[in-house]
Amino acid sequence: MCGRVIQYRTPKEYAASLGLDHPYDSLSKAPAHFNGSPGQDCLVIRRHSETKHPVFSVLQWGLIPS
Repeated sequence: MCGRVIQYRTPKEYAASLGLDHPYDSLSKAPAHFNGSPGQDCLVIRRHSETKHPVFSVLQWGLIPS
């Protein structure tokens, strides 16, 4: 996988710009990535499987080899 991602805001700034609740303290220190590569943890916003509300999570960017 040859993709790169940029995460230049803090989780609090993302929450404010998207009108979401501020993320939990454990996510509030997610590092910024100006050239995030596969294998690094990145902050994402996804829908909760039960409530369908947007939630902040930290996921690993990239593919898992078969």
